[in-house]
Amino acid sequence: MEGLVEMTEIIASEPQLPRAIFSALRRGGILGTLGNAPSEAPKVPTSMDIFPREQRSRIMSRIRGRDTKPELLIRSMLHRLGYRFRLHRKDLIGTPDIVFPARRSVVFVNGCFWHGHSCPRGHLPSSNVMFWERKIDKNKRRDHNARKQLRKEGWKVLTVWGCQINNQDRLLKKLVQFLERTGTEHARMKLSR
Repeated sequence: MEGLVEMTEIIASEPQLPRAIFSALRRGGILGTLGNAPSEAPKVPTSMDIFPREQRSRIMSRIRGRDTKPELLIRSMLHRLGYRFRLHRKDLIGTPDIVFPARRSVVFVNGCFWHGHSCPRGHLPSSNVMFWERKIDKNKRRDHNARKQLRKEGWKVLTVWGCQINNQDRLLKKLVQFLERTGTEHARMKLSR
C-alpha cells in the first residue's frame, strides 16, 4: 500500500507521467506486473503453432530438398524400366531432380506444399499467412523461370507432384509417354543433321 501512495504523489506532481507509465506498461506487456521491467514481462505467443519453437525448428530441419520419398520412388520406377539418368545437375538452371542428357529432358519432383500445388496438400497454414504466401509465391516464380529458361535452351521439362505418387500406374504411364516422346524427337533431330 505504501508504494501505491508514493506513486499517487508522483503522478500528481508530474502531469506527463501517467502517459509514460501507460507506455511503459504497453511495452512491457499488459500481463506484466506494475514493478516488472519490460524484459521480465511474460512472453505472449506471437504465432498459433502447436509446437514449441525448438521442436518446430527440429521438425523443419529434417525436411530434405533432395532424395525425398517421391523422388526415390520415381527414380526406382525409371531405373527398373531401363532408363539411365543423372541426378541434380547443378549446371542446369533450377537443378532438376532427374536429368536425361541424351534425351535433353529433365524431371522436377515437387513437394505439393513447398511449390504451391492446387491439391489438398498444397494449402497454406492458417498462421503466419503473409510469410507463407510470400515464400510459396517466390518458389513458384523461381520454378516457372527455371522451366521457361530450360525450354528456351532446348530441354523438355516434366513436373511431377508429390501427390501424384499415390496413383503409380498413371504416374508410370505419364513418365514413359514423356520420355518416349522426347526420345523420338531427339532421334529425329539427330537424323536431320
